[in-house]
Amino acid sequence: MTDTMFLDHLAIRLNGERAAGQKLAINWIQPDTGKRYALTVENGVFRYKADAQHVAPQVTISMPRQTLAGVLAGQTTLPAEVQAGRARVDGDAGALRTWVGLMDKFDTNFAIVTP
Repeated sequence: MTDTMFLDHLAIRLNGERAAGQKLAINWIQPDTGKRYALTVENGVFRYKADAQHVAPQVTISMPRQTLAGVLAGQTTLPAEVQAGRARVDGDAGALRTWVGLMDKFDTNFAIVTP
């Protein structure tokens, strides 16, 4: 899965109603690839811009995509990844918790065809 596909997936998971009053500016740096993204939640919508960073982000996260995916999927926690040295958080970690809390969790074991 490419970064674009991963971020598009996160945009789909954002619960627009819960995110309606939120305004978040998050910088994401992938230390293993050097890629940088400016992530924004505003007006109930998640947007991202590649090769960009917010001038005044609420939080900057530095972690590989696989680590972020694990945190968002609930397979690991951000404190555990920071403790293990696989992630770094600069700024308001509460903004990151807010963003994660705005994500819907979908049941992947649904029947595609029913009798």
